[in-house]
Amino acid sequence: HPNIQFLQVNFPSPSCLPCSHIAVEGVRLDKGSKYLVGLVHAKRLNPSHVMFFDADDFISNRVAAFVRQDASHNGWFVKAGYIYSARRNAFMSMDGEFQTRCGTCYIVNASLFAVPHDFPADASQECILSHFGKPFILELLGSHRYLQDFLSKNGTPLEPLPFRGVVYHGDHGENWTRSFRFTRRLPKVVLTEELRREFNLWPCENHMTQAVPVPANERACSEATNSKPLQKRYTTD
Repeated sequence: HPNIQFLQVNFPSPSCLPCSHIAVEGVRLDKGSKYLVGLVHAKRLNPSHVMFFDADDFISNRVAAFVRQDASHNGWFVKAGYIYSARRNAFMSMDGEFQTRCGTCYIVNASLFAVPHDFPADASQECILSHFGKPFILELLGSHRYLQDFLSKNGTPLEPLPFRGVVYHGDHGENWTRSFRFTRRLPKVVLTEELRREFNLWPCENHMTQAVPVPANERACSEATNSKPLQKRYTTD
């Protein structure tokens, strides 16, 4: 599509493991650094808002038109959405706290990110960390757990998107999140033709990926079994 641009980076791999289950800090560093590169590029296009999303999720075709109605709005978070379990072939609705489960959940006014548009596009990961700091890269960009609270504390709160705007595509074999037991409590939804068109959800063959076993005997890759959440919290102090 002519409106899609792909950016290449030359960052080190977040892990030497040939699987998706790696240490949380490695995931957040890799994700946050790449989001920063995308954010710098997006700022050059002078957008009103930016939305971070995971490549395996699906976004409603109503989102862009809705956001264009209020270019000065702080932004929105996706409080309600859908969850699709590829392994169980189940489609479910989640009407609260969706943003705590899925990383595709924030639409933020671009002006709220103090990111210079002339920051070098080919900057190394070390340069990015040195310039912006670990809390910004790992927690505000690399995680979806802290941004909403941070913006609220700074007087620029986000509001709930007034419709289900995202399908969280989980349980397909390459997710970093390993447990989807919570979905068993969610109400099932009929995947209608209207929903398929809204989210561009169409059947495809061989959509499941076999998870690669973690090589427990590799000391160099022990971070996979010793993963710990970040201890430091990003504050406005």
